[in-house]
Amino acid sequence: MKKAFYLHLIVLALQGISNVHYKSLLNQKAVLPQQKSDMHINVNSLSDIVEPLISTVVSIYAVDTNIGISFNNKVSKYQQEVFLGSGVIIDSSGYIVTNENVIAGAENIKVKLHDGSELIAELVGSDNKINIALLKINSSAALSYAT
Repeated sequence: MKKAFYLHLIVLALQGISNVHYKSLLNQKAVLPQQKSDMHINVNSLSDIVEPLISTVVSIYAVDTNIGISFNNKVSKYQQEVFLGSGVIIDSSGYIVTNENVIAGAENIKVKLHDGSELIAELVGSDNKINIALLKINSSAALSYAT
């Protein structure tokens, strides 16, 4: 009787071990040998793309002048908030795309071109839902623009 009990116990143990081993075989992922690629990446390819576009990127300085109010409703000092951002010239006539949060509430907007010159920008339109704004600058010089 003891012999049958121990034999049954050994069979159950072997069955449990074989199930664990079988499950681990199912969970294994196939390892494929590394293959060489024929694709060649040109190290200069990114600079070839960026170089012609760099003159189309501008810096944007937006200034919002707030009037501070004290507790007894007397006007106190003016406070200025300066917003900085970037934009891209998209048209030869001076249209610039930027983020709406850069110019939101701004009274004065200045654009600094790649050559260092600064121009006053006019807000054409904006959409805060998609965070985009369109500015317009007037330049006597020809403007490079992104295509």
